Amino acid sequence: MTVVETFRHVPEPSRDTAPVAPGLDELGASGKIVTYVLALVAGGLFGAIGTVSHQDSAGGFPLGAALSLLLVVALLVGFRLLFGSRLVGIVAAIGLLGAVAILSLPGSGGSALIPANLAGYAWTFGPTVIAVIVLAWPRLPQRGSDRMKASPRDPDAPDAKEQI
Repeated sequence: MTVVETFRHVPEPSRDTAPVAPGLDELGASGKIVTYVLALVAGGLFGAIGTVSHQDSAGGFPLGAALSLLLVVALLVGFRLLFGSRLVGIVAAIGLLGAVAILSLPGSGGSALIPANLAGYAWTFGPTVIAVIVLAWPRLPQRGSDRMKASPRDPDAPDAKEQI
């Protein structure tokens, strides 16, 4: 009994099959307005939550301020990466800093939500510094350039002929 071994070519899986969020330019005028309004609301919500919870501590460590600042980084970096535009991040930062500014004012009884201590100073100035760094950061190069798509075994690839 003779065994015959056969082979078949299985193409490499495409890396472009991941779902891609629509860019800001593809949303149209009403989509852009809704995006900006939602970014403003999200920024305000994050600012309000951070202002209320930044004084929480665990064993002397300002856990509330650290987590609140981490959420600010996640919000602004997420908007910047998702939309590829600084404008959505700027609108979210305006909502965030506006909520912090409004809630830092003393109330009618003279009490303030942001006291003059380490966590209060970190929450007062931290979101501004984070927003400036995230929004001023240069645009990252797009992933999956043509050079990365070419397979070394692909005879039509520009560098494949040099490797053979």
